[in-house]
Amino acid sequence: MRVFILTVLLTAIAPMMRADESRFQFVREVSAPEAEGIGSVTLDEPLYETIASDYRDLRVFREREGEVVEWPYLVERVSRGAVKAPSSLLPNEMVSSDENPDGSIETVVQLKKDAGGAVRLRIETPLRDFEKSVDVYGSLDKTNWEPLLEGELIFDRERFVDFRYTELKLPVNEFTSYKVVIANATDEQRSSVREVTEAISDRDGESRLEKRQVETRNFRINALSFFSAPVHLPAGRDENDYPVALISNGVNEEEKRTEVVVEAGRVPLRSLTVATGDANFRRDVRVEVPADEDQWRTLKRGVIHRYRVGDVDEENLTVRFDEGRSDRYRLVIENRDSPPLQVGGISGTGEVYEVRFLAQPGDRFSLLYGSDSTEVESPQYDVAAIQRAIKGEVAMLPLELKEPAANPEYDPDNKAKLSLLEQPWVLWVLIGAVVAVLIRVLFTAAKQVEEVGE
Repeated sequence: MRVFILTVLLTAIAPMMRADESRFQFVREVSAPEAEGIGSVTLDEPLYETIASDYRDLRVFREREGEVVEWPYLVERVSRGAVKAPSSLLPNEMVSSDENPDGSIETVVQLKKDAGGAVRLRIETPLRDFEKSVDVYGSLDKTNWEPLLEGELIFDRERFVDFRYTELKLPVNEFTSYKVVIANATDEQRSSVREVTEAISDRDGESRLEKRQVETRNFRINALSFFSAPVHLPAGRDENDYPVALISNGVNEEEKRTEVVVEAGRVPLRSLTVATGDANFRRDVRVEVPADEDQWRTLKRGVIHRYRVGDVDEENLTVRFDEGRSDRYRLVIENRDSPPLQVGGISGTGEVYEVRFLAQPGDRFSLLYGSDSTEVESPQYDVAAIQRAIKGEVAMLPLELKEPAANPEYDPDNKAKLSLLEQPWVLWVLIGAVVAVLIRVLFTAAKQVEEVGE
């Protein structure tokens, strides 16, 4: 009998201990999955602006055959796979170009600072119908040259077919200067114009005398283009550009610093970048977030700079920090006695997160989120199946979030729609009854033990 009473009481309490849809302010429908797999929904700015940093007030509901249930989910950081970035044109400048006694032309090119070694050379020329022999040498000091290529051919076969080959693959190297020698820079080109003369042969037959016009031309080089090797980027975190709104931007004359305040909408930022037209500066900076009223707490200290002097073109205007979910950020730039840095704007980047859950065709999903109630706690789901599906490379199904809407079931006090058994005061009465029954059971058990002992 006692077990029966306890079961009834706990069964009555259990529904009141579960999350209630009426506690969430907003709802967003999700596009229907067209296959079985892992449904993934990317969190966006309207969601970040409302939900708690620990996602305690975020719920996924699944509707299947008219039945709506709260559905387990994971919030996962999106990571990109390994990426192969294409080769890029290396900035360079021509140091010299001279004609040698043997008719070859010798050109020296120096790469810009920190450009890295070249693995491909393109000789750009407007000429057609040619064949040239090319030697390439590399150097770190423009004095000692090491051969990279010898006797390589570049050519154009326009007279016969549309085929052109003017790119040469270089061995892997770390040279900063290259010398390119093109043989026979001046050559003779046969004209395609023919001059035909008729004559009578000794045998009274017709013969033709064919003549070709010959012209001399120089081999013109428009540019020598050097390219880097493709870059293999390892797997890592995916980042997104998040909009930040400029609230204030001014110079604190007393403190000798520039102070810029931006509003970020609680997106997961990891960096702020300064936009400025100024050059040749180095400034200590710090990123701050609100602490108490009118107070700021330092999140990260760093340095920004831009140098543009002669051949030097170098800059770093970004400050990175541990991920934050703050409404506002303040960037403090220390000018000291230097002219104030003119800030034209601030941009931010941060990581991308997804809500992931198991899905199949016919399911309908919605996200409920946002709550003013302090009683809403982070859900404790069994997510082992979701984790195993992710590791097992089950198909990921990107689903689209619809526009935010107010939840018509939202009840901030969570009382208006509760039945008598769901009223909070009834809950406490039932809890008291359970405690009383437990005390009675323990007291009776103790008394029976005493009687047996006697």
